[in-house]
Amino acid sequence: MTHSATGPVDLEAAEQADERLGVNKSQWFTKGWRKFRDAPLADDVVYRLARRARKGMTTPEAAEERIERVRRRSRRR
Repeated sequence: MTHSATGPVDLEAAEQADERLGVNKSQWFTKGWRKFRDAPLADDVVYRLARRARKGMTTPEAAEERIERVRRRSRRR
């Protein structure tokens, strides 16, 4: 693996890799995370947890457990 890193640069392969990596940049990298000023943080966190479960980034059971924890904590105030 290190042998290929010490050789000459393959410009075509580097350009292809750059194109593949540049296609799916998330909003986090382009704009940063944003929440509307008047929106409750709990609502945004619940949305993001549900989205992660839908996309398969976490199990639905784990997401639901976290969502319930957020809802319990937000009701206290």
